Amino acid sequence: MIRLKSADIEELKQIAQKTYPHECCGVMVGSIENGVKTVTELIPAENQRTDSPANRYLITPDLLNELEKKLKGTDRA
Repeated sequence: MIRLKSADIEELKQIAQKTYPHECCGVMVGSIENGVKTVTELIPAENQRTDSPANRYLITPDLLNELEKKLKGTDRA
Protein backbone atom coordinates (compact mmCIF):
# COMPACT_ATOMS: atom_id res chain seq x y z
CA MET A 1 0.00 0.00 0.00
CA ILE A 2 1.20 3.51 -0.80
CA ARG A 3 -0.12 6.37 1.33
CA LEU A 4 -0.33 9.80 -0.32
CA LYS A 5 -1.64 13.07 1.07
CA SER A 6 -4.47 14.76 -0.82
CA ALA A 7 -2.10 17.60 -1.69
CA ASP A 8 0.33 15.11 -3.26
CA ILE A 9 -2.44 13.62 -5.38
CA GLU A 10 -3.38 17.10 -6.59
CA GLU A 11 0.27 17.85 -7.38
CA LEU A 12 0.51 14.62 -9.39
CA LYS A 13 -2.59 15.61 -11.35
CA GLN A 14 -1.13 19.03 -12.14
CA ILE A 15 2.17 17.53 -13.28
CA ALA A 16 0.33 15.05 -15.50
CA GLN A 17 -1.79 17.82 -17.03
CA LYS A 18 1.32 19.92 -17.79
CA THR A 19 3.11 17.08 -19.56
CA TYR A 20 0.09 15.68 -21.44
CA PRO A 21 0.06 14.12 -24.04
CA HIS A 22 3.47 12.83 -22.97
CA GLU A 23 4.11 10.52 -20.05
CA CYS A 24 5.02 12.30 -16.84
CA CYS A 25 7.50 10.75 -14.48
CA GLY A 26 9.23 11.35 -11.21
CA VAL A 27 10.23 9.81 -7.93
CA MET A 28 8.18 9.36 -4.78
CA VAL A 29 10.29 9.61 -1.62
CA GLY A 30 9.13 8.50 1.78
CA SER A 31 9.33 5.82 4.41
CA ILE A 32 8.16 2.25 4.88
CA GLU A 33 6.67 1.09 8.15
CA ASN A 34 4.84 -2.20 8.67
CA GLY A 35 4.55 -2.64 4.92
CA VAL A 36 2.92 0.77 4.41
CA LYS A 37 4.81 3.17 2.15
CA THR A 38 4.16 6.79 3.09
CA VAL A 39 5.16 9.41 0.53
CA THR A 40 6.72 12.55 2.02
CA GLU A 41 8.17 14.15 -1.11
CA LEU A 42 7.46 14.16 -4.84
CA ILE A 43 10.38 14.82 -7.16
CA PRO A 44 9.26 15.47 -10.75
CA ALA A 45 11.65 14.33 -13.46
CA GLU A 46 11.70 15.29 -17.11
CA ASN A 47 10.81 12.41 -19.41
CA GLN A 48 14.01 11.73 -21.31
CA ARG A 49 12.40 9.28 -23.75
CA THR A 50 12.59 10.95 -27.16
CA ASP A 51 11.40 8.19 -29.49
CA SER A 52 7.94 7.65 -27.99
CA PRO A 53 7.31 9.99 -25.01
CA ALA A 54 3.53 9.72 -25.39
CA ASN A 55 3.51 6.10 -24.24
CA ARG A 56 6.95 5.47 -22.73
CA TYR A 57 9.09 7.22 -20.15
CA LEU A 58 12.72 7.31 -19.10
CA ILE A 59 14.30 8.71 -15.96
CA THR A 60 18.05 8.98 -16.44
CA PRO A 61 20.25 6.67 -14.40
CA ASP A 62 22.27 9.75 -13.37
CA LEU A 63 19.23 11.28 -11.66
CA LEU A 64 18.32 8.01 -9.95
CA ASN A 65 21.93 7.53 -8.76
CA GLU A 66 22.03 11.12 -7.47
CA LEU A 67 18.83 10.59 -5.49
CA GLU A 68 20.02 7.25 -4.16
CA LYS A 69 23.24 8.84 -2.86
CA LYS A 70 21.29 11.73 -1.33
CA LEU A 71 18.89 9.39 0.49
CA LYS A 72 21.39 6.72 1.54
CA GLY A 73 21.68 6.48 5.31
CA THR A 74 18.39 8.30 5.91
CA ASP A 75 15.06 6.81 6.91
CA ARG A 76 13.68 7.85 3.53
CA ALA A 77 13.54 5.51 0.58
